[in-house]
Amino acid sequence: MSELKEPVKRFIREYNMIRQKDTVVLGLSGGGDSVCLFLLLVSLQKELGFRLKTVTVDHGIRGEEGREDAAFAKRLSIKYDIPCRVVRVDAPSLAREEGMSLEEAARRLRYQALCEAAQGNGVIAVAHHAMDQAETVLYRLIRGSGPKGLLGMQPVSQVGGHRLIRPLLETMPEEITGYLAAREQDFCTDSTNSDLAYARNRIRQRVLPELMAINPKAILHICQAARRLQAQEEGEDYRRYLAAGTSNRKRCLDIDLLLMENRSVQEQVLYDFLADEMPGMRDVTSRHVSLVADLLTAGTGKKVDLPFGMEAVNEYKNLYLQKREEETGEEPWELEVPLLEEGELWSVSTDRWEIRMKRRVARPKDMGHFPRKNYTKWFDYDKIKN
Repeated sequence: MSELKEPVKRFIREYNMIRQKDTVVLGLSGGGDSVCLFLLLVSLQKELGFRLKTVTVDHGIRGEEGREDAAFAKRLSIKYDIPCRVVRVDAPSLAREEGMSLEEAARRLRYQALCEAAQGNGVIAVAHHAMDQAETVLYRLIRGSGPKGLLGMQPVSQVGGHRLIRPLLETMPEEITGYLAAREQDFCTDSTNSDLAYARNRIRQRVLPELMAINPKAILHICQAARRLQAQEEGEDYRRYLAAGTSNRKRCLDIDLLLMENRSVQEQVLYDFLADEMPGMRDVTSRHVSLVADLLTAGTGKKVDLPFGMEAVNEYKNLYLQKREEETGEEPWELEVPLLEEGELWSVSTDRWEIRMKRRVARPKDMGHFPRKNYTKWFDYDKIKN
């Protein structure tokens, strides 16, 4: 489980959307994602100097269950001395009157309640996460949306003249459940989330699991694609960030210029730069892009290894790529691995590597095909002697 407080704090600071003495209005449904964001914002409000209040909306769809969820959200807010407004609306009636879907009617009334609570310059926070983003992109794709629709939800946008932020938009659902479990925090479960009559539920329960069976990182990759499209839509051409006086022979990015942007823009610029400078991008992953982004603040002389024998270098406020020099003079080294029990994990760190080994009994389904990964290797323990 990753600690989520630091990423949320970094999000707020990068986008500069919450300022001292701002009021942040959180849509608190009582579900796990909104409860998670509530706890994170509670932990940050004193440090960042904003005032938090919550709004919970009973949409008039789920009867007693909806009323109980609203009561839970109010009790949770009171527990942490956070002002809470409970709003009851009639989404089914609006849907009939306006000829719209029940989902759209509920959404309109929900944001109307949030905007009313935000009043003047209040910031509205909602708890959409990475699965919501992937679901939105796929839903728009199958409906025939154009390029703008495939951008998905924006980390920061506007609603009713108010700033709208989604601090958990790149957070995986398992990170949220892990965060809540570690704090023994309960939450509500909306029974309509399992109703396959809703297209989004079918995507979440049927389509996304199949995509994750093909690639466990499917949700992450869909979100990354949406983020890259967003950066392209904003016109973030990496050439804007080239250092003055650099030539095509060794082009450098101006680190100071890049550090003026938020992390998502930095990563898009770096991705495009690597795509132009590298002989091929097949083995360049989001992990490499993230490491190069970290290099921006690592200080002069620092380097990051990349595929194809390349490396990224931070040198006097410039970032560039070069061929990695062959290392010479290193003494060979060896490790003595203890006899491991079944399931036991053993690890050792050097200046350049961390090596982890775990012993497990191979199951019948493993015998036909062991996963082939660059940094994970399988050994037959029975063949290792002494």
